[in-house]
Amino acid sequence: MTCEGLRVVVVGGGVGGLAAGLLLTRNGAAVTIVDWRDDAAQGAGLLLQPNGLVVLRALSLEGPLERAGHRLDFTSLRGADGRPVSRLQMPDFGAGLDHVCASAAAACWTP
Repeated sequence: MTCEGLRVVVVGGGVGGLAAGLLLTRNGAAVTIVDWRDDAAQGAGLLLQPNGLVVLRALSLEGPLERAGHRLDFTSLRGADGRPVSRLQMPDFGAGLDHVCASAAAACWTP
């Protein structure tokens, strides 16, 4: 399918909106992305879950993501006073959480 000659407005400059804009552009559409913030320099932190990482890899964005991002090996929960309450190891789900869930479901299923 080609989007040649199509003019598209994507509402939302989050990960989903940017991915949609990228895919539409790669297929020939002229894309405008609008977001409620008008100051892109404000910056933000994003925690990408395994399935989101799979999508970004499919968009050939793994290299730029690795260069600009930071891999978390653990996450911590802090109390109101800022002291650590718990620490949780972050598992590597590889190809995405859906594959882990499907494998677990298949392992539990008996015909």
